[in-house]
Amino acid sequence: MKFIPNMSVNTNPFLTSTYTHVWLSHFHKGEQVFDFGFIRGLKFVKKPGKPLYVNCCGRDSKAMAYRLENHGVQQPRRKVFLIYDVPSNWPSPEASGKLRLKKSRQYPGFLCNLEKYESLDQYMAAHLSGKTRNKFRRYRRKLEADFDISYQTHTGPMERADFDLLFDRFHALLRKRFEQKQTVNNNLFEHEWRFYKDAAFAMLNDNHAALSVVYDKDQPIAFSLLLLKGPHAYDTLRTFDIAYASYRLGTVSIMALLEWCFRNGIDKLDFAKGYFSYKAQWANEAYHYDYHILYDPHSLYCRLWAGYLRVYYSLKQWLRDRRVNEKFHRVAFGMKKIIAFASP
Repeated sequence: MKFIPNMSVNTNPFLTSTYTHVWLSHFHKGEQVFDFGFIRGLKFVKKPGKPLYVNCCGRDSKAMAYRLENHGVQQPRRKVFLIYDVPSNWPSPEASGKLRLKKSRQYPGFLCNLEKYESLDQYMAAHLSGKTRNKFRRYRRKLEADFDISYQTHTGPMERADFDLLFDRFHALLRKRFEQKQTVNNNLFEHEWRFYKDAAFAMLNDNHAALSVVYDKDQPIAFSLLLLKGPHAYDTLRTFDIAYASYRLGTVSIMALLEWCFRNGIDKLDFAKGYFSYKAQWANEAYHYDYHILYDPHSLYCRLWAGYLRVYYSLKQWLRDRRVNEKFHRVAFGMKKIIAFASP
C-alpha cells in the first residue's frame, strides 16, 4: 500500500461543534474550554495542576487537524499542548517563533480510496485477487440464500426510541463479540459507550453520521457507525452477530458498506486508527497517526514535560508493537470474570 497525499481538514467530522459539544458534556462538563489564537481549528481543556492542555475530544477522535498562526497573536508562555491522533497524510504545521513541536508516532491507519472507481466490482478487481473476489462473493450468495437478508443505511434524523433500539442491539452484539474474543474493548466501558451513543444520535440529526445495518428479516445482525464530512466517511465502530460467523458476515457487511459509499458519492472510506486484518485486506492506502506535543521552548519546565510526554507515548506504542497491550487486555478480561464470579 502507498502513502497518500494531503487531505483537506474540511473532511473531518470530529472537529464539528456537535461532536465536540457532546464530548465536553460527557467528560468535561462545566469546565473551562480554551481557544488559543495561535493554534487554529482546535479547542483545549487543561489538566489540573499541570501546564498541559489537551485537545477537545482527546482520544475519542479518529483524526485531528490544525494550523499554527505565528503572526499577530500572543504566543504561549509556560504551556504544553498535547494533540492526539494527527494523521500523517494531513498537513503538518511547522512550529516556529515561540513554539516547538515534538511528535510521537502511534497507531497505523487504513482507508479505501474510491476516487478512481465507479463500483464495488471495479474496486475489488483492482485491489483483490480473483480467488479472493470469488470467495467473498460466495460468502454473500450463501448468506443471502440461507437467510432473508437486507441492507439498510440509516441517515438523517431518527426518533430517539427507534435509535435506542438499534444502538442497544449494537451494544449487545459488540459485547458478545468481545466476550467470544475474551478481551477488553475500551468502547464497551460504560462511560465511553454512553458518549458514543449520544454522539451518534446527535451526529445523525446533523447529517454527519450514518448507521449501516444488515438485517436478517427484522433482526439487525451487523452494524457499522459512520461519521461523515463531505465525501469522507469514517468507519468508527463496527460489529456483527457471531452466530453468523461461518458466513463471513463481517466481510459481507463491508461489501454492502462500500456499495453504499459508491451510491452516495463517498470517495474515501477511512477505517481509521488501529490494526485489524480486515482493514489491511480491504484498504488500498495506508498512513499512521502521530501525537503532537507543542511547547514553550524557553521554559525548562515545559521542555521537561514535552520530553516526558514523548517518551511516555513512544514507550506505549513500542509495547503495542510487541502486542503487550493485547496480553494485558486478555488478563484484564479474565480478572473481570473472576471478580464477577467471586462477588457475593
